[in-house]
Amino acid sequence: MPWSILGSLARHHGEAVDPDLFERIKDLLDSVLVVGPWTIVAGLGVLILLMPVSVVVFYLVQRRRHPGPRVPGPD
Repeated sequence: MPWSILGSLARHHGEAVDPDLFERIKDLLDSVLVVGPWTIVAGLGVLILLMPVSVVVFYLVQRRRHPGPRVPGPD
């Protein structure tokens, strides 16, 4: 069911984005951030890479703080 709703939303407009609104948002972001487009691409790339790395680091820190029960080996 969710896919049918998303599909109907995608077919609703002939264009993916309103070009006038897109230009206004782009100009606003350019004036607020005052950085080049490659800086934004690099920042988003770093952010995307840091998300899974932070999850793994969080998991390892929690595992070290709260280890599971020790299973005695065959001695």
